[in-house]
Amino acid sequence: MREEIRLLQQRLGITAIYVTHDQAEALAISDKIVVIDKGRISQIGTPHELYRRPGNRFVAEFIGEANFLPARLEAMEDGHAKIAIGPQQMQVVSPPLQAGAVTVLARPEAIRIRTHGEGLAGTIQKVSYLGSSADYTVETELGPVLITDYEMQGGVLAAGTAVRLEFLPHGVYPLPKA
Repeated sequence: MREEIRLLQQRLGITAIYVTHDQAEALAISDKIVVIDKGRISQIGTPHELYRRPGNRFVAEFIGEANFLPARLEAMEDGHAKIAIGPQQMQVVSPPLQAGAVTVLARPEAIRIRTHGEGLAGTIQKVSYLGSSADYTVETELGPVLITDYEMQGGVLAAGTAVRLEFLPHGVYPLPKA
């Protein structure tokens, strides 16, 4: 039905307002999304903007799966932040923030799971094989981390396996304070 609504809207060249609580549906059919929290507009943006650069934790949680992890913001320069998540340092797109402790959003598909190498150490607690991907819950010193592994290069890893997590900059975003 969502595809039919989108095709009809595009064919007729009309503006349509569609109300839904289904995030996937909103992302699939919208040019622009208005996220409302307790009767107030929380953020307005394109699906890509809301998913990649949520304005606050509510939007980040509402639009897709999310990990919220403590990190350290070392410096800001030209819309980018130098941050450290555990032992890993990286530069990411960021709103203007003060240096110091921050919370970062890390999308599950932007975390690589490996059995060796550098990265945040952890132990797999839960595994769900989904055919085209494997979902993991990994316990780390920063708390549990959800990972969606589409590559499965080493096959599906078992619960109890010691792993290293590498965060990819395109899926990490420092969140403004509430």
